[in-house]
Amino acid sequence: MTYDFQFGSNYFGSALYWPEDWPPRDEIEGYWVSKAVENYLSHGCPADKINLGLAFAAPIPQVVRESPHWGKIEQKLKAADWYDSQEPPLKKVQDLLEDKNGFTKEWDRGARMAYIATEIEGQKQFVLSYIEPRGITEKLNYVKERGLGGAMFWELGADYDNSLVAQIAEELFMV
Repeated sequence: MTYDFQFGSNYFGSALYWPEDWPPRDEIEGYWVSKAVENYLSHGCPADKINLGLAFAAPIPQVVRESPHWGKIEQKLKAADWYDSQEPPLKKVQDLLEDKNGFTKEWDRGARMAYIATEIEGQKQFVLSYIEPRGITEKLNYVKERGLGGAMFWELGADYDNSLVAQIAEELFMV
C-alpha cells in the first residue's frame, strides 16, 4: 500500500519522495511512496504488478496530534467547522481550509504533495496532507516513468465531483 503513512514522525499520508519542508525524524522511521515501491522492486516484484494507491483522504497525522500546538490547531479547525461539516474530506479541505479561516494551502517540493498549514505563535504548523490534481499528476507520472501496473484509489465517494477519477483515467490514457 502506498498511503496511510501518517504515523510516527511522518507528516504526509503519501509523500512521493522524502519531504523537504516536514521530514520524518529519520529515514528508517520515514515512509513515502517511492521508498515502498523501490522496496518491492528490490525484492523481485515485477514493476507491472505494482499499482500505486491514491488515498482520497485528508488525515491529520499522529505527529501533529501529539505536538504541543495541537490544542490551538484543533481550536482553529473547530472554528472553521471542520468537525461539523458532513462533506467528504477533500471537499472540506477545499471549502474550509485552502487559504481560508487562518489556513494556507502549501506544496512540499520533496514530497510532491499538497498540505494545509496554519500559523501558531508566529510559526508555520503542519495540519494535514491531501491529494489534489497536482499531486495526482506527480504520482501518475511516477507510475508511467517506473513502468508500474497502474493506480488504484480509496475511496470513490470522496471524489465528490468525479474530477479526480476522470483525471486518473485521462492521465493514464484510459479515455
